[in-house]
Amino acid sequence: MSIQKEIGNRENYPYYKMYYGALSLEISAIQVVFLVLIYMNIACSRMYDASPVIQNYWRQFFSVLSDQSSVALYWIVHTGTITELWDRSDLGATFMCGRPFSLAGAKHRILGAPVPINGSKPEYCTYYLVSANDKAQRLEDVLEYRIGWLPEHSQSGFAGPRKDLQRRFGAIAYNEKVKSFETPRDCLAALANGEVDMVPIDSYYFDLLRRHDEDARTAFRIIGATAASPIPLLVARPSMPDELFGRLVTALLSLEPDDGLTNLGLSSFVSVSPSTYLSAYMTAPQ
Repeated sequence: MSIQKEIGNRENYPYYKMYYGALSLEISAIQVVFLVLIYMNIACSRMYDASPVIQNYWRQFFSVLSDQSSVALYWIVHTGTITELWDRSDLGATFMCGRPFSLAGAKHRILGAPVPINGSKPEYCTYYLVSANDKAQRLEDVLEYRIGWLPEHSQSGFAGPRKDLQRRFGAIAYNEKVKSFETPRDCLAALANGEVDMVPIDSYYFDLLRRHDEDARTAFRIIGATAASPIPLLVARPSMPDELFGRLVTALLSLEPDDGLTNLGLSSFVSVSPSTYLSAYMTAPQ
C-alpha cells in the first residue's frame, strides 16, 4: 500500500490517492490518518544511537530503506526500555540483540544483519574499556574494578563478557563494586565521570562512536575483547505481512555503501538464519 501526495480539495478538505496493487482510490485526510494508525511501521535505531550525529545518520538510513522498499517507515526516538521497543505491535525495523531474540524463541522476523566495515562477517565482540589515563594494561589489572554492566538480557554488555571473564579468571563476586545501566551511552558517561572503572561495550557501537566523535577516541582505551559472536539483527514484528516484509528485505540487502552505510561504519546487510543465533545464544552464562 502507498499513499500519494494531496491531489486536490473537495469541499475544502484535501484528498489523496491511495494505491494497493493495481487498485487506486481517492481517500480523505481523515482516512489517511486512520490507515497510518492501522498500518504504521515504526523504525528505530535505539541500540546504536551513539550520539546525536549518528542518530541523524540512522534517520537518513531508514528514510532510504523506506524509499527503496516502498514501505512507509516512521522513524521514532524511543525513550523507554529496549525491551518495550522490541514488544511493540507496530515494529517495522529496529535492531535486536541476538541473545534476547533467541531466548524469546526467535519470533521476530529477521530483515538482515549488518556487516561492520572493518570486518567481513555479521559479527561483533565486546570491548573492555577503561579511561584513557587508567594505569591498567591487561584484563588481569581490572578484576577488582567497579564494572558498569548493561541489563542481564544484553549479550555484549552482560552475558558475553561475564561468561568470558569467568572462563579466564573464575567466579566473579557481585558486590557493591558492580553497577547496572540502561544504555551503552550511560555506561560510557559513568566511566568518564569516575562512577565506574571499567565497562564492557558492544564493539560495533564503540567503533561507530569513534568514527564520528573525537572525544571518544581520546577519552577511553580498550584493554581486551571477547571472542566474536553473531551481531545484533535488524528485525520486524512477528506479525508483519509477507508482502511488506519481502519488500523491506529485498531493499535492505540491496543497499550499497553510498546509500548511507559508510557513515554508519557498515559495508552491507546480509541474510542470516535464526539457527545461527539460537545455537550461539541459547546457552545461558554460567
